[in-house]
Amino acid sequence: MKRKHTLAIFVATLFWAFLSSSALCGVILHKQSYRLIPGKGGTQALKEWAEYYQGNKVAVYQNNAIFVTDMGTDTLINILPSRKIYAVNSFGNFIKRIQNIVNQIRSQPQYREPPPAKSSLKVKIKKTGKTKKILGYFSEQYMVFSNGKRVRELWLTVKLPLAKEADVDKEREEKARIEEVIAPLAGSRDVELTQEYQNLLKGGKVPMVITSYIDGTEEVERIVRVEIVAISKEVFEVPKGYKKVPIERFMQH
Repeated sequence: MKRKHTLAIFVATLFWAFLSSSALCGVILHKQSYRLIPGKGGTQALKEWAEYYQGNKVAVYQNNAIFVTDMGTDTLINILPSRKIYAVNSFGNFIKRIQNIVNQIRSQPQYREPPPAKSSLKVKIKKTGKTKKILGYFSEQYMVFSNGKRVRELWLTVKLPLAKEADVDKEREEKARIEEVIAPLAGSRDVELTQEYQNLLKGGKVPMVITSYIDGTEEVERIVRVEIVAISKEVFEVPKGYKKVPIERFMQH
């Protein structure tokens, strides 16, 4: 009887250890982007950054700023380490205040409105049937056409467990809404903002490599390293000693 009791305790301990390790597991994507130099066979580095996914939160660590999205509380945190300042807003409030900033910029006497963006893009997406492993993850190739012109190539995988760590569909949709607000300043509308492109990435699909064809050049964004590890909660928090400021002041920097 004592032996059975000991075995039960042992099994229960293993079970809780498994649950604890699963709950603490997260995903870190290390990314880089670069531009291919036509006719020279070289590349021009653009930027490197890391993305952290865990507990329904996403943190993007760039060289000069940190952006945290908490899908559970619908909160955005913008952090500027060089100034030790941060801004916190609900998603709805963030959109409203960014819209006000855009309106103020457009109302300035010296502002020159860029040519209006095309109101609609006829986007077609083709699955080529080509597959390969990228960093060990099975990936499939897709081609994206806008108004009959090839604009993007993607290698997508469903093997990365991002969707288990965070609501990545919601995070991507929120990002697209923000880009819609600031799009008039650029006078262009990216294919990423179309519903066809958004639908392509649903269902846990993760781009391992994205190649964008822009005015005769190729810009590549790729995942260069994947870590599936427990992520410290501090990664998603504001560092101690930072000053909270309105998003308008944050944007000035």
